[in-house]
Parts: sequence; C-alpha cells; structure tokens
Amino acid sequence: MRKLSPRMVQVRDPSSFDKKAGSDQLDLQRRDKTLSKMEVIVSSTIPDVSLEDFSKVFLTDEQGQGGFYESWMRETDRENIEISQWEDEDSLETLIVDDFSGESFLKRRTVTATFNKAQFLRDGSPSVEAKQMQEQYFRQEKDQKIVFASSTKMEKVPFADAFEVHTRWVVTQLRTSELSVKVGLFVVFKKQALLESKIRAGATKEGRRTQLDLFLKTRNALGKVNEERTLAQQLALQEFLTPIPRVIDLCPSSLQFCNPMGQNEVVETDPSLFEEFENAKLKLRAIRLFFKDCEERDDFETLKFILGKMNVVND
Repeated sequence: MRKLSPRMVQVRDPSSFDKKAGSDQLDLQRRDKTLSKMEVIVSSTIPDVSLEDFSKVFLTDEQGQGGFYESWMRETDRENIEISQWEDEDSLETLIVDDFSGESFLKRRTVTATFNKAQFLRDGSPSVEAKQMQEQYFRQEKDQKIVFASSTKMEKVPFADAFEVHTRWVVTQLRTSELSVKVGLFVVFKKQALLESKIRAGATKEGRRTQLDLFLKTRNALGKVNEERTLAQQLALQEFLTPIPRVIDLCPSSLQFCNPMGQNEVVETDPSLFEEFENAKLKLRAIRLFFKDCEERDDFETLKFILGKMNVVND
C-alpha cells in the first residue's frame, strides 16, 4: 500500500470501495486537473449520505440564519461575519468563472469576516483585527460530482497583498450511500515578496488546519442529516409494520383453504381478516423489495429494526 504523507488525512482505505464505484470515482479524480496541481490535504469518505445531502448543507443561504457554514466560522473565532446569498448566472447575467482554475461554476457567493491576527500568525504578534474576504464557487456535475472552491484574500496580515489561498473540495458519489471527499489547497503569489517560502508554509499550515476542521464539522453535520432521515424512516416503518405480526399469527390458524387430505374445505373465519390479510400481503411484498434495497446498500441497522418490529429478532 502507498505510504501516506502526514499532511494528508485518509480515514478509510480506498481498497475497501466497491470496485466499479471506486473505478468511476478514480476516473473523475483523474479528470480534475485543478486538484492534481494542489496539495491534497484531506482524502476520506463519508458513509450513509448522498451528493444531495452535501449540497443541502453547503447551499443554504445563511445570511442572518445561523446556518452550517456561519456557525463553523463562529467556532473558529471569526467575527463580523457576512455571507451573501448564492448567485447564479441568471441573476448575474454573466458567466461565473473562478480565476484560479479558469472553470465556470453554477453558483457564487462572498464571505467576509474579521479575526485576531495573532491567532492566525501564531508567532506572538500583537492582537490586531484582520479581515478575510472569500469568494466561494459551487458546481454539481449530474449525479456524480460536486466541486466547492474558494479564493481567500486578507487584509492587515503581513504581505497580505502578495498572496491568495485557494481551496477545492471534490466530492464524488462512490455508491448509493457513500461519498468520497478530497480537499486540495494552493497558495498563489500575485507578486514577489520577501520570505516567500516562509509565508507559503505559514499560510499552508493554517489552511490545512482550518480545512481539516471544516471537513470534520461537515462530516458531523451530514451524520446528523442521516440520523434525522433514519429516525423518520423508522417512524414510518413502525406505522407500516405494526399490523403485520398480528396477521401473520392469525392467518395460519384462521385462513385454511385445503385440509391435510388435500380436499377442498371451506373454513369459517372472520371476514375482516381476509381484507387485513390481503393488505398484509401487499406490505410484505413491499418489505421484500425494501430488504433487497437495504442489502444492496449494506444497511443492516434498518434490516435489524424491521425484523425486530416483526418479532423475528429480539435485540
């Protein structure tokens, strides 16, 4: 196995991916030329979520709403946060192009905030309020890939006019319920500056720290989305499954159309049971299809829940 750089976080071995899904995902990554030029600082997977879940987290218009991205910024001690609404080509009446990659995007928004310069430099500098200005870009390519890119400039930080920090998230769908996330970072110098290597190292170190923290918070937020969805599914399933065990218990003794000798025989029974039985049969057919879907997604917790409600398992 390839030895991992200590600068890159990898939570899960890619060899565990579904072969076809892993192959498709690798093809998408190979085609991402911009990411290949950057330092990949996060390489991981997030289970039990979809691209739709990811886009819901990142596409929330958060101005004054305390959404995910704004709450994360507050946790990193940013203040005076302003997040614009996402703009698209129709509202701007022009193409949305990221100057760093030269690519067009579907949406764009701006984020500004202030922070303590001493916290950023971490070198004993005096406490001075600095400012960061960020352009964020978002694009989804069919149902396979999302690109979330950002370009960050700063004020009141040494040599702030000389460099920009660019990040790029490439999120691809591995399977129905698993995402691959790669995050790249690159420091661009707009003009020559003294101590360029030191500035690059410092900006890269800080960018790596904040992007890893953002990834972990994103994974937690998506985990909550999945928990809420699972709870809603279980509540719906509970209502759906409730009558089935009773019908299964009643039917063997009450609904008999042939006696053991094979001769047709009419058995007296409660007429309402026939309707209940037919409804249960339809539900059981639906459950068989649901079982198959759960097995394909390796969703064993839901399978266990269903079997428990049907009194098939006790724990």
